Amino acid sequence: GFYKAKGSRLVAVMRRTLSAAQDFAERHGVPRAYGTVDALLSDEAVNAVYVASPVGSHLEHALAAAKAGLPTIMEKPLGRCAEEARQIVEAFESAGVPLWVAYYRRSHPCWLALKAMLERGD
Repeated sequence: GFYKAKGSRLVAVMRRTLSAAQDFAERHGVPRAYGTVDALLSDEAVNAVYVASPVGSHLEHALAAAKAGLPTIMEKPLGRCAEEARQIVEAFESAGVPLWVAYYRRSHPCWLALKAMLERGD
């Protein structure tokens, strides 16, 4: 996961209930746990956000992260509909904050090989 990426450090987690966040944090050695988005985003040690909440919460969580000025990676789909996705993208563009969509298959070797074949015209 992200915590294994060079130069990264998982400093906090947030779940829908504080007890669930604390349980996760204890099991994974995360120093801080939060039960609300506002509490997580106000933690000065948090300098980026990974949104993996249920899609029904994506809009709320994304808009809060954009407002906080935190680069964010979100699980797909961005929102429940195209309008929610547009709102999310526009919020990050307006804030000048990076936004990425998690799509692990983009870098899978078979898709990279297919892309190369298509680019070569094979």
